[in-house]
Amino acid sequence: MDNFFSFQITATNGPLTAYAATNLPAGLTLDAATGLISGFSAAGTYNNVGLAAWNAIGPSATVFIQINISNVAYPPAPGASLDQCLLMTPLLLS
Repeated sequence: MDNFFSFQITATNGPLTAYAATNLPAGLTLDAATGLISGFSAAGTYNNVGLAAWNAIGPSATVFIQINISNVAYPPAPGASLDQCLLMTPLLLS
């Protein structure tokens, strides 16, 4: 069973005009206007996912992260978060 995943890309030095992601796990998509990555994907560890953001000056350097998706019981317990967690430093734009 695939698991729900949601992550908002954050970056400094906005306003931000676009976002990009490479090597996303199957089933996840990026909203290039908002920076929201979401969808349903199989549990696992996914390495080398590239993230970048743009402002009026241009793109940030690509940051590579690891996404960990774990199995979540359905329906979730009351008060449980459906978001899978990962730690990431915000992207820094010039």
